[in-house]
Amino acid sequence: MIDDQTPESLGKIIISRTTWTPGELVLEPARGLGNFYRNLPQMVRKDWCEIRQGRDFFRYWKQVDTVLTNPPFRDRSGGDNLFIPFLEHSLEVATKRVMFLINHQCFNSCKPNRLHKYERHGWAMTKISIYSVRKWWGLYYLITFTKGGKRCVDWDENCYE
Repeated sequence: MIDDQTPESLGKIIISRTTWTPGELVLEPARGLGNFYRNLPQMVRKDWCEIRQGRDFFRYWKQVDTVLTNPPFRDRSGGDNLFIPFLEHSLEVATKRVMFLINHQCFNSCKPNRLHKYERHGWAMTKISIYSVRKWWGLYYLITFTKGGKRCVDWDENCYE
């Protein structure tokens, strides 16, 4: 098993706590072993990407209702941070919501200027759920961005000395 995969038990909990619409098209852009993908309810339509299987998310332009993933935090070489590019591409292809399971370092990338930029494009962070993941040694955040939603966080765009 690949160690960076979402535990299947957590994937099932997240899916069970999410409201789904019959026929909703859900994209899992970093499918990995499929712990989100294969546990989605039968009432939804689903699609996936996985770079290791030749389906590059950054070449995916089909419109979907929801994006749900534990995004890669680094590129395959361990270099560049992929969280923000993954999030921003998700906001381009999704029409309803984007749900990401992320660590605290990625959460710290959700800076006020970025959140403000996303809001100007109609996207608000509407929910934050916190989970403990033993194998990853810490807290993880399921952040949800909703098109046209009311934000659940407030921020100050000033940077203080």
